[in-house]
Amino acid sequence: MCDSKPCTSWKSSHWSKCSTECGSGQKTRSVECVDSQDNVVDDKLCLGTKPHSTETCKANVCKKVWLYTRWSDQCSTDCGAGFYMRKVFCSADPPNSKGHSSECKIGIKPTSATPCSGDRPCGGKWFTGPWSKCTSCKGKQHRSVICIKQVGAGGSFDTVSASHCVVKERPVSEQPCDTESCFAEWYMSDWTECSRSCNGGVKQRDIRCLDKDRLPSDTCRLSDKPNTKEACATNPCPTQPSVLSSCKDKFTNCRIVVQARLCRYSYYKSACCRSCTLHKLHHKKRHRQRK
Repeated sequence: MCDSKPCTSWKSSHWSKCSTECGSGQKTRSVECVDSQDNVVDDKLCLGTKPHSTETCKANVCKKVWLYTRWSDQCSTDCGAGFYMRKVFCSADPPNSKGHSSECKIGIKPTSATPCSGDRPCGGKWFTGPWSKCTSCKGKQHRSVICIKQVGAGGSFDTVSASHCVVKERPVSEQPCDTESCFAEWYMSDWTECSRSCNGGVKQRDIRCLDKDRLPSDTCRLSDKPNTKEACATNPCPTQPSVLSSCKDKFTNCRIVVQARLCRYSYYKSACCRSCTLHKLHHKKRHRQRK
């Protein structure tokens, strides 16, 4: 019971879900100082140490596979040598990791760049600086765009006027921050081995929708989702030639040879090849059924 001042106490909400589906993450809750009427007041009015609002949590053991996006649609340059790019990371690495060390095997890491080339010779070409950082998804980011040209054979590049470059191909210098910073992308692993070697099998792969911090998301376009299964080894299996195709009876009374158990002799086995072979196959089948 409080005499002169309202009673105060710490009030905590329920813990949130763990921030990751596997490995180490964080869970959070709100912690406020409230009076006897449940009104929020200054933390200084509460006695004792304020309870933690964040706590480390652990989810399931992460599956250690390399995940990667599709290749970029455009080459990094409009002429000469360039690269198609994609994002690659290990599913077992913590969110926001820079990839300097990884839980996955570095030796089998998929490449993040592959060579490409433009379809025309280089003259003046556009050069872009890095995009500025976005502070929110509703803002805009900017970058510098200049035209450069090589002076002389093997000379250095100098900044020239925009007339030396193809004006209609000038890269944009401004874009909304939600072009890449806010949306998630589909990541995929390598295909598994085919379930069969012939007559049609199935191979599978891991598909995940992850945001820019590599956390699970449900904002990926379902129409762009890569297939998780694919048919493979559709070629028919080779057939075994029949042992009876070139095996014939030379006698008309081979039934008696079988009944007299003469097939064990090479002469009768050859002369009554078909009858002796059928008898042997039938005997093996009955033996298997008794087991």
